[in-house]
Formats: sequence, C-alpha cells, structure tokens
Amino acid sequence: MARRTFFFSMLLMMVSGCLTQTSENQRDVVKKYFDLEGLVEDQISILDSLNPDIVKKAEIDDASEQKELGNIDWEKELKLFRNADLNKPKLLDLYEVKTSDVENQKKYTEYKNISEDPDGVVSLKIFGKRNTELPSRIEIDFIEKNTLYFSRRHMILYLEGDQDGQARITRYTIQGIEKILLGDSIRFALDASIAY
Repeated sequence: MARRTFFFSMLLMMVSGCLTQTSENQRDVVKKYFDLEGLVEDQISILDSLNPDIVKKAEIDDASEQKELGNIDWEKELKLFRNADLNKPKLLDLYEVKTSDVENQKKYTEYKNISEDPDGVVSLKIFGKRNTELPSRIEIDFIEKNTLYFSRRHMILYLEGDQDGQARITRYTIQGIEKILLGDSIRFALDASIAY
C-alpha cells in the first residue's frame, strides 16, 4: 500500500510539473503578439464596474434597428474581439509583423496571416500615438469557413484615454457577410457606442 501511495505521489508531482511548465510556456506565448485578450479583459472589468449604457444600431441586409440598452453582459458582448487574440500556441509563427509611423505622430502595427488559405484572424491592425502604448483603434479582419459555411467580418474597436491615462472602449463596429451552403448571403453591420 505504501508503495502504491509513493508511486501515486510521484506521478502527481510529475504531472503538476508538466502543468506548471505548460502555463509558463503559455505566458511566453502571450508576449509574442499584441495582447488583445488582456486588453479586452481589462475593458470588461472597467465596463462591469461603471455599468454604462450602450446605443446599438444593427443592420441585416436592408433592415435596421437602433436601441439603447443597459445592464450589458460585457463578457458576452466583447467575446468576438477577445477570441481574435493571436497568442495561441497553434498560431505561433503564422503572422508577419509590420510596424510603421503613419502621420502626425501616429504609429501603426499590423499582424498579417502568412498562410496560403487563412482561416481565423487574417489581419490585426493596431493604431496609436507614438508617445504612448495605448491603442486608439484596433481593426480585425476575420474569416471563418468550412464546407457548409463561410463568414467574413471586419471588426473595429475604438479607444480613448481617460483622465487616468487608461484606455477605454468608446465604440465598436462589426461588418460582414455570412453564407450557408444553398442559402443566400446575409450582410450585417453593428455599430455600438458606449455612453459613459
């Protein structure tokens, strides 16, 4: 019995050592590309604490609707942006990084998928001012496809610095098209403004 307990204890220590190493490796992965997931998580915390209303305008094909909403589930609301994070082990080395100065003290970084037939995030563009690390706009082009379904989305997060120098989402847009096999294409757009 003592032998079995010793063996089980050793097995647990080896497994926990592997898990620790994996989580340390995942932390290293986070540093490779822009930490979009971390930014969105920070924004969710801010939005949950402030609980602002949101004005949404949605369009599907020719129909449109606008509503002001409160008590938003920000985790659910910003899920598409959070899921567009590039810092996943399977995405390592799939993106080429280009950085340049644009105009009037602005900087621009693009992460572009270099695979022949990209699926998922095709490009992630970060715009900001040269003298700060805070982004002012994040643009994401996303393709999702399989034999039955195709979707293309262009998503933009707009951010501004608050009085404490922290970035805050002020608006976001999602535009795209979806097509299901043997069905018509559906064009959609969402424009959401946050009322702090």
